[in-house]
Amino acid sequence: FNSDGTKMFIVGSTNDTIYQYSLSNGFSLTSGNVTYDNISFSVASQEANPADLAFNSDGTKMFIIGYTSETIFQYSTDS
Repeated sequence: FNSDGTKMFIVGSTNDTIYQYSLSNGFSLTSGNVTYDNISFSVASQEANPADLAFNSDGTKMFIIGYTSETIFQYSTDS
């Protein structure tokens, strides 16, 4: 989640992609509150099985933890 809970990011190990969702009420996963933003980012060329993700405090860097490679990958974001 982002700091106010209005954005949620999910990493998928099946297709090695991060997905972004918007939440109209921060941190609430109730039906009708979550909308897929149609924004995704593939990490398949770096990691076959991403396990987790994190952002730095200002949102300009994204970090992916790789289960297969046992590596942390850093990406610049458009925050």
